[in-house]
Amino acid sequence: MYKEKSFTLIELLVVIVIIGILAGVIMISTSSSIDKANIAKSIIFADSVKNSLLTDLVAEWTFDGISGTIDSEISTVANFVADDWGTHNGTAIGSPILKNNNTCATKQCLSFNGSTDYIYVNDSADFDFRSRMSAFAWVRGDTQTKAIIAQYDYGNGQRSFLLRSNNNKLEVYISDNGTVDTDHFKRYTSTGIAFDNNWHHVGFTFDSGNLNLYIDGQVANVTKANDYLITSIYDSNAYLTIGSYLYNNALNSPFLGLIDDLHLYNTVLQTSQIKQNYIAGLDSLLSHGNISKEDYNQRINALAYNQHE
Repeated sequence: MYKEKSFTLIELLVVIVIIGILAGVIMISTSSSIDKANIAKSIIFADSVKNSLLTDLVAEWTFDGISGTIDSEISTVANFVADDWGTHNGTAIGSPILKNNNTCATKQCLSFNGSTDYIYVNDSADFDFRSRMSAFAWVRGDTQTKAIIAQYDYGNGQRSFLLRSNNNKLEVYISDNGTVDTDHFKRYTSTGIAFDNNWHHVGFTFDSGNLNLYIDGQVANVTKANDYLITSIYDSNAYLTIGSYLYNNALNSPFLGLIDDLHLYNTVLQTSQIKQNYIAGLDSLLSHGNISKEDYNQRINALAYNQHE
């Protein structure tokens, strides 16, 4: 039976923002001055979204602070990958390629080769998420794309969480005891496409057993290969990895494609907050010419009218 649900204040604000963006899109002219004004407003909006969520951040890897030549490998001297929020700095392994905003979702991003590239971050007490967490990133890949972010060592019973692709779908594993024993983990796979060589905002939230996958600001429909009743996330002592997960402490399932603006939270983001982040990313993509106005309009319309697979 359908049960009516009242809107929270933040959800009403997001609806207002979406309506405003739709109105702005309709009124965009070919005038360069108007285009520049809209770009400036989108940057301000993106900054306000980030500031509203800072208190719940555990780590943020934007890759914007990496120094080096664009379209070149991160050098062995500059393989330090800073956590822009906390102290969870990573080390780049292999030869990730640094890209700029002509390619990325935001400012700078990393291209992973699907073979030798990944980033590892030392374990921390901050990664003991227990019953609540959220993880989100902007990604661009295809059917060969694999692990996005994980604290998951398959070979030694240190599995915690894993966000990855399954062909062109989004997939999440959660374990409560470090294994994939049948009554100790969840495995959900989206029915909608998330990897088609376009930028998509993907991630998941976990709340005391309730697991939701998100693609482009909306809850994804899923198939549930395993859906056992677990209410917590295992406190693994494995490395946290970006662009791979581990097998006996070694690289496994390396990512092929681009990763940008990766965030970990120690809380469960509300759908309204996830939509805000997605809109901010769309604004950035549009302002840098990485999506067309037509694509931008279609995505905003899909979000406004809850159109998804």
